[in-house]
Amino acid sequence: MPDSTSALSLSASKWIWNSVTAAANAQVGLRKDCTPPLGKALIAAEIIISVDSILQLYVKGDYVGTASTSSLSTRPPH
Repeated sequence: MPDSTSALSLSASKWIWNSVTAAANAQVGLRKDCTPPLGKALIAAEIIISVDSILQLYVKGDYVGTASTSSLSTRPPH
């Protein structure tokens, strides 16, 4: 993970959407599978998300938190 003094670049970021759910106020469910390299184990992760409206975040099926465009929500690692 970058240290806290590193500048975050979002230049490679992409808007995630699809034409099936592109209607106004539509709910979109997104899923991302992450697999660590062979022989490595994930011990911590930082998730950075920007949303248009609101999000509910689940990690491995566990509810982590909610945020909206008008708020910044963080939760300590667990």
